[in-house]
Amino acid sequence: MKKYTIIILVFLFCISALIACLFFNNKLSIEQSDNVVLRFNYQGVSINNHLSENNAKQIIKLLNKKRLYSGLYIGELSCGFTRDVAFRIGEDYYEIACDGCGYVYCEADKKYLELNKTETEFIHSIFENQGGFFPCV
Repeated sequence: MKKYTIIILVFLFCISALIACLFFNNKLSIEQSDNVVLRFNYQGVSINNHLSENNAKQIIKLLNKKRLYSGLYIGELSCGFTRDVAFRIGEDYYEIACDGCGYVYCEADKKYLELNKTETEFIHSIFENQGGFFPCV
């Protein structure tokens, strides 16, 4: 009886540790980079510009350490994500929701991150200052 209790406790501990790793330690980590490109290709508007050093740092700071969610956790989003409306940081693409909602698709991780209203407005303002617009679906 004592042996089975120990086995059950070890099993529960392992399951708890796995769940904790999946849900609590899944954050985006972006290295600082001077190579941040804003891409917007929609309805005849074609933008492929390197961001200023200040804007690049702000975008990386905003996205960095955000919690990543799988599609299974939040449901498959229908916001519309594409490399044509994205930031490219180094070789990785961070696709902005085309419908204007506060989600970003991290292509390398195949996961989403959620932005609050202020963060979403900030990202939209950077696109709009370059000639982009939202919604773009």
